[in-house]
Amino acid sequence: MKHLVLGHHGEVGSAIYKLLKNHADYIVHGIDIVETTFKNKNIKFDTIHVCIPFLPEDEFYRTVKDVLTYGKKEVILIIHSTVKPGTTNSLNEFCKNVVYSPVRGRHAEGLIHGLKTYQKFYMSENNEILSIVEQIFDRMNIPSKAISGNPTSLEYAKLFNTTWHYMNVVFAEEVYTMAEEKELDLEVISSFIDSTMDRKIYPYAQAVGNKKNDHCLDPNAHLLSQEGSSFAAFLISRNYEFYKKYGNEQKRIK
Repeated sequence: MKHLVLGHHGEVGSAIYKLLKNHADYIVHGIDIVETTFKNKNIKFDTIHVCIPFLPEDEFYRTVKDVLTYGKKEVILIIHSTVKPGTTNSLNEFCKNVVYSPVRGRHAEGLIHGLKTYQKFYMSENNEILSIVEQIFDRMNIPSKAISGNPTSLEYAKLFNTTWHYMNVVFAEEVYTMAEEKELDLEVISSFIDSTMDRKIYPYAQAVGNKKNDHCLDPNAHLLSQEGSSFAAFLISRNYEFYKKYGNEQKRIK
């Protein structure tokens, strides 16, 4: 089976690329988002993995449509990227074998660790290709779960999942800010919260979304906010207030 990874130099793409290369039966090539042509035009790929950072809607569709010219007639298109909800269904106009399969994991640990740790959900309304994708993930040693149905729910699930993390980041920012303003003892606050068994406060507070190469929490929350989430909009505004006050400094809580 021949695989093409779009965005193979990025965090997600490089992890997918390395895991595919580990399987001897796979022929794997990568292409960067800025490349417009693939060097060997004689190769036609069975599977194309989209692993590019979030792009404006029109640019994303144009990029994916261009890369589909490298695929076979029945090419399987696996979207690993975070996307605007509804994107996967819209791609059915260009390709009938489209699967959405978001990536989970902590960037600091490297995404290969996340791919092998967290069950990789994948979703499509085309049941015929789900078993093929399962075999691909099995050979990459990725635990996976197939779901038949409208992939829009899974697109939202990715955004809700990262926004849960964002909520905890903003909570830590709020605790630190109020403790400083009211001269409270952070050790007392953090130890009390942590002793509630199922609740843990993050060890430090730091604004997100304002540094080069920052992680995906802020842009993903913006996507959710654009879909009508006032909660995501609230988190974005509170995080920005913390940034205006403390910049990119880490503020130790415990």
